Amino acid sequence: MRNISVIAGIGCMALSACDRGTEAPVEPTASADRPTTETSRSAAPIALPEALAAIEDQAHALEAIEGEVQQGDVTIKYRAYADDSGQLIYVDEDVMAGDYGASRNRYYFVDGRLAYFYREGSQLVAMPPDPPGLGDVVVYLAFNQDGTPDTMEKRAKGRQVRLERFEVTGVARRADQLQRIAAVAVAEPLGEDEYAGYVVFKDPLSTFQPCGDTTIYWLAGDDDVVAALRDAYAAVLGDAAGEAAYARLVGSVEDPIREGPASHYRAVFNVQAQTALAHRADRDCP
Repeated sequence: MRNISVIAGIGCMALSACDRGTEAPVEPTASADRPTTETSRSAAPIALPEALAAIEDQAHALEAIEGEVQQGDVTIKYRAYADDSGQLIYVDEDVMAGDYGASRNRYYFVDGRLAYFYREGSQLVAMPPDPPGLGDVVVYLAFNQDGTPDTMEKRAKGRQVRLERFEVTGVARRADQLQRIAAVAVAEPLGEDEYAGYVVFKDPLSTFQPCGDTTIYWLAGDDDVVAALRDAYAAVLGDAAGEAAYARLVGSVEDPIREGPASHYRAVFNVQAQTALAHRADRDCP
């Protein structure tokens, strides 16, 4: 079982309530292995396609990628299933938001694209004339091949309600991030003295920040090695030079340089070789 623990600002992608504040996830009402068509006695049923069960069966034959994200009082735990290429098949995600409660989100992928999404839980729902209060909420989305929604359903307190645009885009953004996490998890393991992270060149600066490290290091090394890395960086980013690119570098952390632009950095990353360099969106830190 592969495990990834990260701290990142993605809580609002998993919690559609963050953008508007009208609904906050609360205790999930179902813990069955498969989505049910009814989350409680008060929630109206949503008809779900049989394809969801087939995708889950396919996924559970694979090794799970488990991870946890913490942002403030929000904790997100996920179990993702991907093929050998890192292409996601299924993600089962639990969102716990302290006093605001929790929800369960499930993402279903077909040929690498998000095809279905299902959320069940209880949320703070404002449905006039009733005052805001907790109520069972279920959300179901089906997507076309071009990523546009084909089916959108949301039920709150047993009644059909409007599904806001920000809720749909939040699901799509979170699915994209989960795809990147899976790609990193199944990538070839780092070799001895190999680091993955972000490299930036912007004259006169050259920096490297390893994944999971809050420190940004001055990037140095043999002239030929640094020049080759700079050329690869320019070839990948083109006009976007100065932005971060994902890189895998062989090297070591060394004592700081006490003069020039490098003196502003706590330490130096001495690069000896590059093994990969790509657009940040192609291979991101989890």
